[in-house]
Amino acid sequence: MKRITVLLLSLLPFITLAQDKCNMPESIVWNEISVDQTASMPFGNGVIGGNVWAEKDGARIYLARNDSWSELGRLMKVGRLHINIDGCAWDKNFSQTLDLTNGKIVIENDYLTLYVFADSDFPVIWIHGIMKNAAKVTVSPEIWRTQPFDPRGMAESMWSARGFPETPFLESADVTIQGGFYHHNSQSTVRMTAINNHINPDVVPEQLLGRTFGAIMSSKELSSYLDNGAIESDKPIKEFTVKVAVTSTQADWKSETTKALSDAGNYSKASKRTQTYWNKLWEKSYVKISTPDITTGKKITEAYNCQRWITTTAGKSEYPIKYNGSIFTIEKNPDYRKWGECYWWQNTRLPYYSMLKTGDWDILKQLFCYFSRLIPVFKDDARSYHDSEGATFPETMTPFGTFAVADFGYGVRYPQTMWIRHIMQGPLDLVHLMIDYYRYTDDKQFMTEVVFPMSEQFIEFFISRNKLDESGKMRIKNTQSLETYWYDVENDTPDLAGLHCIIKDFRSIEGTIQIPKSLAEKIDYIEKVVPDVPVRKDAEGKDIYVPAEKYNSKTTNCENPELMTVFPFKLSTIVSNKELGINTFLKRKNVFTYGWPQDGQVAALLGLTDIAKDQLIARIGNTNPKYKFVSYYGPNFDWTPDQCHGGNIMTTIQEMVMQCYDSSIYLLPAFPKDWNVCFKLAVPGKTFVSGEYSDGKWISEPKTEKQSGHSIIKMN
Repeated sequence: MKRITVLLLSLLPFITLAQDKCNMPESIVWNEISVDQTASMPFGNGVIGGNVWAEKDGARIYLARNDSWSELGRLMKVGRLHINIDGCAWDKNFSQTLDLTNGKIVIENDYLTLYVFADSDFPVIWIHGIMKNAAKVTVSPEIWRTQPFDPRGMAESMWSARGFPETPFLESADVTIQGGFYHHNSQSTVRMTAINNHINPDVVPEQLLGRTFGAIMSSKELSSYLDNGAIESDKPIKEFTVKVAVTSTQADWKSETTKALSDAGNYSKASKRTQTYWNKLWEKSYVKISTPDITTGKKITEAYNCQRWITTTAGKSEYPIKYNGSIFTIEKNPDYRKWGECYWWQNTRLPYYSMLKTGDWDILKQLFCYFSRLIPVFKDDARSYHDSEGATFPETMTPFGTFAVADFGYGVRYPQTMWIRHIMQGPLDLVHLMIDYYRYTDDKQFMTEVVFPMSEQFIEFFISRNKLDESGKMRIKNTQSLETYWYDVENDTPDLAGLHCIIKDFRSIEGTIQIPKSLAEKIDYIEKVVPDVPVRKDAEGKDIYVPAEKYNSKTTNCENPELMTVFPFKLSTIVSNKELGINTFLKRKNVFTYGWPQDGQVAALLGLTDIAKDQLIARIGNTNPKYKFVSYYGPNFDWTPDQCHGGNIMTTIQEMVMQCYDSSIYLLPAFPKDWNVCFKLAVPGKTFVSGEYSDGKWISEPKTEKQSGHSIIKMN
């Protein structure tokens, strides 16, 4: 026994060093100056963010938020800044570094070093420059919304307003003020959209009217104010600091922005707290993969780290991450994004699944809070459209929870679009994700105050809406199987799989928390009446899931709804109904290696290592050649940077490395035997498991951080 103890103790320094090398991501370094914004680096603190790049005439910064909504409901950039330093040859021995570990961007040349970062604690961006020789410095707003804008020329980007016979009103121009600029909404489409949806406008939150978003700059060294909103130094200086408050509010914008500048304090403290924040984030969880060819492993690891960076820098707002570009769109018109401002559930959810295992639960919780605030809208939607109790939400919805007019139609009683008219499984997917959140976090208060009430409303909707057939089973009619099967659909697989999944979810947490009696009764009822998920024999006599119990085989899109039984609802995995899932997956009608389709994580969840590997390699190669930053995927089906695609990459990697079922942790269930990995990932029970696998063996024996009752099963 003593010999074993000594051996383990002697290995501890090696183990610690090995894992220390894994957790901190490598910086992204560029040595060529940009021609335009396509070679920019994204940054942010979860609430504010933007893009930084340098051209020969100076550095530029896009400013962005997830709540800078125009009066027509369009998510727009806050604005842009231009940093000019007299006599500076920006391209002379140029380098630009994204320091992921410390959360900063650093630009260097022969003349200066420039630091840019978003304060971890305040809606403030810091710009700090150190010059080798004294020079005059100017920071100027660059305004492109100089005139009121008619949206009819960009119809797809105005989903909420599109559909009205005429454009209700124009988007207003931005306003320049001393040291900054702002955009103010004196009008709003919210009330007229609610009325058009036949929803009580008084239950719909007015998120647009009176909203002001913009930025104000403050600097001791740049104390002169110019008429165009710029600030500049009175004389040549060798060092300067500018803090930029980037705010959006329906209250007193000027007061809130001034307060943010004051609260942020000084540069030194801001730099230290921001560095500490990002250090802790990367220490919390990580995945580092190496491969025989070296390059592939580096690209996979970089893709994982950079997508986590993008997700974290945009995910802490009161509004969800925009799947079609997040806050990092950088086209010539940076306000444009394909598919507009609506949240499309099938797309919106995809960046969030990986947060369970990264342990970034604070961001995931924001998603749930957003939907919880809209429950009154969802209840009125169930009443008005479905003549039902409970609550439901549209597959594609405005930021204030209604159908977009473009989808609902103008002057009609019910939604007209066939693409999403009868899709209802989104709330079930959300409930499943919320219960997973509880398993990982043990957040009983949030479960009691938010998850249980919201879940009960969503379940009540299915009970109220759908009648029982002669056998006593629920018959779901007036439905569809995602966007792919519209006609003659009954008992669609996504709805049935979702109902079976959440029944299992609630059963799994019984005994850990008191489920309210009324909710428990609804779960008992659903368990009795929900039909089996439909299964048929294929041409070879093998069982496969099918899109619905009854449906017309005519297809209208390219989703594989039968595979929702694997992801997200996990009725078939490496530990249950595996063969059924594999048969279905291999027979899928649509095969994709990009965008929102989830082939990668489905393959991993079924233990199909070779397919998961090929999917992952193809997906990390999907970066848009037009853009320099690795995570600018797409546009694929959506827009660049494609957050569906990036989210799927993270989830696929995680499911290849680790899967958790009940009290068992399965390690490397779909991981190539000739690949190496060092990881630390969250598991249910508010803890993390870490380990290092190299050259076919475990160098660092996998273990959980604390006693959790889990058994670890090594599958490689």
